[in-house]
Amino acid sequence: MKYLSVILLLLVAAPAQASEIENDQDVVLDCVSRIDGGTTWDQCRRLMFLPCEKHEVGSEPHLACLSTERTAWKDYMESYREQLDEKLTAGGSAMLSDLIGQWVGYVSQHCGEVARSKEDISADAARSGCEIAETVGITAEFFACLDGRSTSPYCTIQE
Repeated sequence: MKYLSVILLLLVAAPAQASEIENDQDVVLDCVSRIDGGTTWDQCRRLMFLPCEKHEVGSEPHLACLSTERTAWKDYMESYREQLDEKLTAGGSAMLSDLIGQWVGYVSQHCGEVARSKEDISADAARSGCEIAETVGITAEFFACLDGRSTSPYCTIQE
């Protein structure tokens, strides 16, 4: 029954053709790209953490699942970054490299604060969840740049 509600959520929140969505990460990115037009962050966050929801929050299996998901999202983000590097102008690519360096520092500081502020779940789970959410956010921005929807200054595609 739990999975039926997720399938229904996907059909309502992300009406893309099934053939357009290759994996769970694509489903999440599709959801995030539609936040201003029909989906909510809560819906997307639920999809983001769906692979780990069967585990008790903070348990060893939960932390292992979050670690796996964090690694998968970082790899996914890097694949989008590599695609961007091939398409951006030299100036855009340099700007993106600077932004990524700043982003890494921001995520470390921000997610450390999130971990320290959470008393209702484990600090490790809070940090991992925050890092995943931030990685999804930047991956969605890279996706928007490649898709022609980004207004970020770095997003200058070669002609």
